[in-house]
Amino acid sequence: MSKKVKQYIESHWGVYLWQTIVSLGFVGFLRIFGSKDFFALVTVAATVILSLGVVETLNIAHRRHGKKGVALNIFVAGLSILAALVLFFTATQPAVLHLAVISIYVLIRAVLEIFIGFTSIKDKTNKFIWVSCGIVSTIFAFAIFNSGYLGTDAFYEFFSGYLACFAFCNFVYTTRLLRA
Repeated sequence: MSKKVKQYIESHWGVYLWQTIVSLGFVGFLRIFGSKDFFALVTVAATVILSLGVVETLNIAHRRHGKKGVALNIFVAGLSILAALVLFFTATQPAVLHLAVISIYVLIRAVLEIFIGFTSIKDKTNKFIWVSCGIVSTIFAFAIFNSGYLGTDAFYEFFSGYLACFAFCNFVYTTRLLRA
């Protein structure tokens, strides 16, 4: 294994592991403490999205010596933080706004996952992981947007499903990076 590949693996596996932990933490929280209050769920969702943005920001700070891929990390971190702040500051607005913000966030992340899968990964298994995650995330984005009339249970089921899928893909990718 070349030194450059080894450095890449050592600098990225932690990011994917933390994203897995944050995502599964939210899923577990909802499974244990579920809530019927939609605005409480939106606050928790905003906290998770903000946490994912913080993980990306820490990744940028850790990788400040490298130039490749930093623009994508900055975009993802900015998107996550912006979506979380919009959710926090519009807590009293109608649920439709929250569903739209969360579904747009998930959809953009899905497009980025597909983009990452097709452009920056050479291994076919890793490419399949990211493209599959992007496709499933796209479906969840539309399900989240359309869950408004189904009540809070549907919203957190779909958002939890998206995060579980995201966590699973990150976990598989982490284990593949560590085995390389």
